Amino acid sequence: SISPSVIPKKCIGCETCVDSCNYNAIDMIEDKAVIDSDRCVGCAACIAICPVGAIRNDWGAEDFLKRLGEYAYGAGKDKQNIYLNLALNITRLCDCIGEPMPFVADNFGLFASTDAVAIDRACLDMLQTREGKKMFDKGRESLDQAEKLGLGSQTYSLVTLSNN
Repeated sequence: SISPSVIPKKCIGCETCVDSCNYNAIDMIEDKAVIDSDRCVGCAACIAICPVGAIRNDWGAEDFLKRLGEYAYGAGKDKQNIYLNLALNITRLCDCIGEPMPFVADNFGLFASTDAVAIDRACLDMLQTREGKKMFDKGRESLDQAEKLGLGSQTYSLVTLSNN
């Protein structure tokens, strides 16, 4: 299922998810959020907006992450692309819901590459080095799959440019 689920023990009944759901897929039952999978489109905005982390979705966890690499391969196959990653305003979850999200790391620049796998690996490595802790490790499974398919390589070299 693409629908997230609520962890009842963690839900504090604040209704933040109810108010933010554009599809009216979340109701309050006995002071706990409940997601109606028939109305839910799987956008995951509720996961990102929940202040206590009471909503989750594993989307098939490892299988989803492997498929993500396959989708990236299909989109980039036989094309000459330039990839840009802006390591700015980094949030724990998707920041596309139109609500402010807390940043989990300081900004650390712009990355450019003709290799989609290398650029993402470089950003993940740089983030973990700068923050001194593991971050976004699950995303590495997508990189493993994309590399196996031939989309790119996780081997990279950084070239630092400056204004001086």
